[in-house]
Amino acid sequence: MKQNLVLKQHQLYLLHVKRDELKDVFNKCHKALKKDGVIYCSFKYGDYKGIYKDRYFNFLNEELINNIIKDTNLKIIDILITNDVRKDRDNEKWLNIILGEKI
Repeated sequence: MKQNLVLKQHQLYLLHVKRDELKDVFNKCHKALKKDGVIYCSFKYGDYKGIYKDRYFNFLNEELINNIIKDTNLKIIDILITNDVRKDRDNEKWLNIILGEKI
């Protein structure tokens, strides 16, 4: 079976990468991307960067992700905002993004 994901059977927790490092990380992901492949990533929704519940987090929104990837070889294929389905997380939202190569 042909895999179109950046990493097979692994997850990238990009929401814990410092915001000023994300562009470089996305560039590295692009280099690892297979032809016609996609990258899926998700971030807590909002505009926050820093320590949250004892860990570093990036909360991103549509404007922030567009600014981060604008100077990369990636483009947004799809973007979706979803509710957190975990118990007692009704107010938390997630920014789900599918990225592909710019043509």
